[in-house]
Amino acid sequence: MEWFLHQVKLAFPVCDLGPLHYFLGIQVKQLSDGILLTQEKYIEDLLKETNMATSKPCSTPLAVSSNLSKTMGVLLPNPKQYRQIMPLTELEVG
Repeated sequence: MEWFLHQVKLAFPVCDLGPLHYFLGIQVKQLSDGILLTQEKYIEDLLKETNMATSKPCSTPLAVSSNLSKTMGVLLPNPKQYRQIMPLTELEVG
């Protein structure tokens, strides 16, 4: 590992920030037998941002057998908030 880091530092300007804790919405917990990757903090922040932090949990918010269509339902008057909380999600509708 030391050799690898040395080679990287020769090619790129690099600084060691210590152990990884949080990156791109993924929390990294160092364990004695490996690492645990979780999005717990991301979800907590998302719930706070959408004023849903005190909402009750449910196991499945949408029926697993639902057939969605882009022509069903009511359009949001301002879809900006939805787009802010779902930036990387691609929904398949048809």
